[in-house]
Amino acid sequence: MGNLGGWGDWIELHRRVWSRIALARTQPSRADEAWPPNLTGSQPVGEGDEIYHHVLALGRTAFGVDLAFERLVGARADFDALFGFGGDAALAEAGFRMSSEMHALFVFADGFWDHLQPLSHIFPGVPELARAVSAHELDADTARKVRDHVEHLAERVTLGRRKQFGQPMTAETFRRVAGGFDGRMAYYGDETFDVPAIRDAVADAADLARVALLGSL
Repeated sequence: MGNLGGWGDWIELHRRVWSRIALARTQPSRADEAWPPNLTGSQPVGEGDEIYHHVLALGRTAFGVDLAFERLVGARADFDALFGFGGDAALAEAGFRMSSEMHALFVFADGFWDHLQPLSHIFPGVPELARAVSAHELDADTARKVRDHVEHLAERVTLGRRKQFGQPMTAETFRRVAGGFDGRMAYYGDETFDVPAIRDAVADAADLARVALLGSL
């Protein structure tokens, strides 16, 4: 797992956060020390606990994206290796793993942006967070869209299509692209999504956030 990099830094950030949370919990009289108001040179617009929650979630979801991607690629390789031997249980299991890891990747990616965006608003003393968000607005939209596809595919195939086009998706199209993954692209309906690009967008924003937060926390 090398593309995101800096996992030792994320672990250090989590250690700092948990040590401050522990201080506030065990010694309420020292709670102010857990979140000094001059930590970034400007007063945050949110409670320290909320900021800490988002920081912890950023590291967890970024790690989840990277882990799910590695497992997804491995499952695809296993599927390809088994495909020529017929539709046995091992092939089906590799297909299940692909579907599960792809879903996990999209959930983690969507969650990453859901924590980075509010953190950039309530932590104005770290402008790099806002820059990471603005540089990846389309990537965040893509992550939400593809997660919605995988979790609501059946209703979108019928009700959603009928509302938009007057008829549901054809059976042929559905069978061909019902959540497929070819090693790079994910297929939902007649739309395609570049899975490595989704992973790389999170990696880039996570690196920006990691460096900025290390200098502030």
